[in-house]
Amino acid sequence: MLAKEFKLKSSEAIKATMKQGQRSRGPFLSVFFQPKSEGNFQAAVVLGKKVAGTAVRRNRIRRLIFAALADRLKAQEAKLFGNMVVLVASIPTDEKLLTPELEKCLKELSLA
Repeated sequence: MLAKEFKLKSSEAIKATMKQGQRSRGPFLSVFFQPKSEGNFQAAVVLGKKVAGTAVRRNRIRRLIFAALADRLKAQEAKLFGNMVVLVASIPTDEKLLTPELEKCLKELSLA
């Protein structure tokens, strides 16, 4: 799980990252990344009610994506600075397919 200090909470920062950041799109999700010169890496997962109806399912998907990002941070030797927003557009029948999709988007953004 991603530590609390690495979670992006501010709606203004999320909107700014989505508007000004680099973007990579896949069939199930889009990843926005806005590099910063200093500070911590922070991430947010945006997932609406229309995509996953129940709060239980939305939270399970958030935990899955945050866990994949935490593993990526541990594996990465170079420090990553910036804000990231993962926008989930649709959910595959097997939710675990979101992790390889996230990895593919990170590679497109040259973050992997």
